Amino acid sequence: MSGSQPSNGSQRQSILLAVDDSETSAGAVARFARQHFQSGYEFHVVHVLAHATGGPGPAFAGAAELARDTRDNVSSDEVVESENNMQIVIAPIFDGCKAHVTTAVVEISSDSSGEIGEALIKHANSLQAVMIIMTSHSKNSVKKFFIGSVTDYVVHHSKMPVVVLH
Repeated sequence: MSGSQPSNGSQRQSILLAVDDSETSAGAVARFARQHFQSGYEFHVVHVLAHATGGPGPAFAGAAELARDTRDNVSSDEVVESENNMQIVIAPIFDGCKAHVTTAVVEISSDSSGEIGEALIKHANSLQAVMIIMTSHSKNSVKKFFIGSVTDYVVHHSKMPVVVLH
C-alpha cells in the first residue's frame, strides 16, 4: 500500500480494518497506521461484537440473517464497553493521520468463527471495500482446529484481498 493512491481520483477507496479488544490487535493496528495510512483512503475500523447463542450448531447457521438487528441479544454493557474501547483505545491511534477513519461496532448473535468472519465480509462488501486488513492471534494448530479462526475464515471466503497483520 505504501506509495499507492486510489485509482479513481476524487472518490476515496474503502478499506475495512477488523479489530478486537485485545492488546495484540491494538498494537498491530498502531504499527500499521504509522507505516501505511495515507490520504485518499477511507479506513473503516470494525469490531464484531459476538454473543453466544447458548449451544453448538453449524458454523453457518443463520449466516443469511446476519444483517438483521441483534441488539436485543447483546447486553447493553457489552455494547458500551466495545464502543468505549473503539473510542478510547483504537481511535486515538489514528490521530494525526491524513486518511479518513471511521469506527463501528457490528453486532451478531453468534460467537462462531464462521459467522464472525461472514459478518466482516458482509460489512466490507456493504462498504464496497477494496481490501480487508485484520490481525492474527497466535494459536497452536490443535486450538485452531477446535475453536476455529476468524482470520482463517475471512482469508478463505473473502473475494477481496485480505492482509493479515501479526
